[in-house]
This record gives sequence, structure tokens and C-alpha cells, in this order.
Amino acid sequence: MNANADADGATARFQIGEVADRTGVTQRTLRFYEEKGLLRPPERMDGGFRLYSENDVTRIGYIKQLQDLLGFTLSEIKDMVEADRSEENTSELQSLAYVVCRL
Repeated sequence: MNANADADGATARFQIGEVADRTGVTQRTLRFYEEKGLLRPPERMDGGFRLYSENDVTRIGYIKQLQDLLGFTLSEIKDMVEADRSEENTSELQSLAYVVCRL
């Protein structure tokens, strides 16, 4: 794994290929999620490469679960993501993903 760290050395960052491998979605899908507002634009390296956080990886997992297991549309998921952002947390997505895992 080629995780990068912030200046304080505490937070891992992952390039788009690593995130695609970890989450089972394509790099194109990750860019699409960003484009449609499902993910915040990730940090960028000097060369413009995207750097995703562990929270981004977790959010992608929730999005995938909501879509694949519960049949939510990307539009519905986007509404949930926007509601979560207003609270600066992922509680609604986490709760729904937890329910999905219990089914």
C-alpha cells in the first residue's frame, strides 16, 4: 500500500487506484461520484493526483452498500450525503449501512 501522510504524519492518504482496489469500484466511478457531489473533491498532490482519506474510503463503501443492497439511486444517495454534510458527519449513511449489514 502506498499511503501518504499529512504534514503531521498522522493521516493516511490513498491514490485513486488504491481506493478503487479497496472499494471494488472503478477509478471512473470514483471520478463520477466526485463530479455528481457524492464525494467531496479529494486533496491533490502537486502533480494533480487525487488523494483520498480513510473517511472517503468509508463513505464510498456506504454509497456502494446503499446502492447495491438497498437499491437506492445515486440521486437519493446524493440527497443523504448532502444532509450529512450539513451536519459535518456521516451518521445517516452509517446508520443505513449498519441496517443493510444486519439484513
